[in-house]
Amino acid sequence: MAKRKFVWPAEWKDTDAMSYFMSDFASQSVKPIRKVNFWTSLIIDICDYRRTPVVTFSELQKCLAWKQTPPQCLLGILQEMEKCKTMCKKKRFIQTWRQWGMGILTSPLPSMIRNLWSAESSEESYVVLSVYNQVRQSIINDSTPLTKNLFSLPEWEVHLHKYVAKSNVSHLTDLLSFSGDIVLYGSPVFLVKLRLSNENKIKPVTQVDIAIIKAELTKQHLEERTRGLNQQILDLYTKAKQAENRNKALSYLRRKKLYEKSLARWDGMLQNTESLILQLYESRHHKDILLTLKTGADALEQSRIPISEIDKVMEKLDEYKEYEGDLTDAMSMSQMEGISDQDLEAELEGLLAAEERSHKSNIIDLTIDNEEVVEVDEDAAIQTLLEDIPSVPLETPGKRARNASPGKEVAFEGVDYEVATSDMPREIRDRLSPELRRKPGRKLAGILLEER
Repeated sequence: MAKRKFVWPAEWKDTDAMSYFMSDFASQSVKPIRKVNFWTSLIIDICDYRRTPVVTFSELQKCLAWKQTPPQCLLGILQEMEKCKTMCKKKRFIQTWRQWGMGILTSPLPSMIRNLWSAESSEESYVVLSVYNQVRQSIINDSTPLTKNLFSLPEWEVHLHKYVAKSNVSHLTDLLSFSGDIVLYGSPVFLVKLRLSNENKIKPVTQVDIAIIKAELTKQHLEERTRGLNQQILDLYTKAKQAENRNKALSYLRRKKLYEKSLARWDGMLQNTESLILQLYESRHHKDILLTLKTGADALEQSRIPISEIDKVMEKLDEYKEYEGDLTDAMSMSQMEGISDQDLEAELEGLLAAEERSHKSNIIDLTIDNEEVVEVDEDAAIQTLLEDIPSVPLETPGKRARNASPGKEVAFEGVDYEVATSDMPREIRDRLSPELRRKPGRKLAGILLEER
């Protein structure tokens, strides 16, 4: 992956602008905001790019030099950054950030500046707080229960180098230690314990933690020893093949056998050490698991409901159900008073009779003079006639009646009275049934024409 390139601000190429920014402040009491903001943003960006949340005055002079000239106003810029709480001295930070912040708010400004900025300020280390907080948060977020949070000192330096430059590893270790994010154990330090992301406060180092680190250090030593033995065995094998005489070759092979036996013993110790480390890691969680189980058992015990209380509740529910049934019966009986079965039977007979009369009213009697009366169900006749009716009539009903031969039957199924008689000869229309003529708009089932 290609390393990203730092982008300098546009003013960096402007000679007039940089001449103004590189110059010292005309007055230490009044500092131009434009110049302060320019250098503040640039210092934060450079420290973030170089992964150095902690920098020295000389390092800033070197990386901020324009045309090989450091800015003359740099010391005043650092003072302003400390006043704005975007930067602080490392020794101040070690006294904890909260105390430093309260000192800024409560101490008189002139005396505070005299105390903070001494003659040896050029060798002072400064913490860029925004960069430090970003790096610190990344380290804590990556520390989960599924990841490793116990390190030997060499392992910790390798782990921290993922987040900061190598020159900042020791500085960042000090800052994290004083902020309570890591615990350094031993003299000299051989164990570093990192706070997990789901913990508000780091847990103290236990005997199990110490045993794990010591076992891992032993494992590393055993691995180095076995690698060395393997290399020696390989070298002796090569020398035996290249020996000048038989005796030297046998000597090399005899030594090789000794190293192989030693390697087998070291491998056995390495396997036992790895097994011990696994058991120790498991034992770290035994206490937490036991505490979780105990908490769950206590919660279940508190939520237990006595059986007698459940029986009382069920009895009350049964009583209420019985009362509800009695109340419903009483209310329904009061509403039915004064109504007898005979009245209901009589009403039902009336409904059936009305339905029968309604059905008969749908039957049409078609009579022509004294011919036979035809009873037709209106709904059934309409459905049948609609299916048989031609799509395009060739002549009107009146024309068909005029052109009919004497004694021939002419059918007008499904035709309205007005349509069927519109252009009939008057003598034929007068011979229709008087009852049919009194019901215009009804459908004709058929007309029988007699011989004249």
